Amino acid sequence: MFRRLVLTLALTLLACAPALAEQVKTFAVLPFQVHGPKEYKYLEQGIQSMLVSRMTWPEHFESVNQDKLANLPAPANRDAALSTLKTLGADYLVYGSTTIMGDQASLDVQVLDAQGNAMPQSSQTTLSGLIPSLESTATAINGEVFKRPEVKKAAAPEKVNQMNPNLIFNETSPDQQVYLNPQFQYEGNARRDGRWRSQSLPFASQGMVVADGDGDGSNEVFILGKRSLHVYSVSDGKLAPLNSLDLPGGRVYTRLSAADLNRDGMTELYLSGVEDNDPYSMILSYQGGKLAITD
Repeated sequence: MFRRLVLTLALTLLACAPALAEQVKTFAVLPFQVHGPKEYKYLEQGIQSMLVSRMTWPEHFESVNQDKLANLPAPANRDAALSTLKTLGADYLVYGSTTIMGDQASLDVQVLDAQGNAMPQSSQTTLSGLIPSLESTATAINGEVFKRPEVKKAAAPEKVNQMNPNLIFNETSPDQQVYLNPQFQYEGNARRDGRWRSQSLPFASQGMVVADGDGDGSNEVFILGKRSLHVYSVSDGKLAPLNSLDLPGGRVYTRLSAADLNRDGMTELYLSGVEDNDPYSMILSYQGGKLAITD
């Protein structure tokens, strides 16, 4: 009797196995076409990988082997896409493109099933919002196409730190959260931020000021080292050394400033620090190409 019961259960499981196997469907995500500057070519595989990871539903919807997608051309139309789908033997084919113009991006995703039914998903966003847009697209495919029950539309992010309209922010959308200090001001663009980097110097900088020390109408760059003060000019995109002065020892120098406090028309350098736990300061001048301590 026991053997007969075990045999009956085994036969039942074997009979159910094909039905369980049929529930697992496959999809294929082709590399996306990228219309825009060459530096965004990495998005071809980037969008593909992200969609595969977000759409995989173990034991329900799984991606075909990525090796099968090598060298497959982008479908020119739905008939070509359906032919590719049949070649792969998958249940769904996902393909599309993204177009990038300036800081704007459009995303066009096509989902095609084996019966030739097309389910397009499109969105317009900024470059900084491209990944959230991809997340929303994957969520929509999971819910609307794959009927994944636990998938819900992502709630809109709650605004934090209301932006000051008088400042320039790195965020490009009024609905985007502020990730930097709200007082941070950024000017420039993604390709050139307006800053200039000099060559490396053979000492650690303790402080720096830019001022016209000798009154010739051109600024000099004064850089404070641990035990010395250096003067440079900017020439051919580099810092060119003009003069240096060794400073008295036994002191810790912490700040370098420049101002014409005595209103004689010449800019003086003010150096402050600590000597034997007591505050210390000195005044220096830069005349005739030479640094000198005046007080």
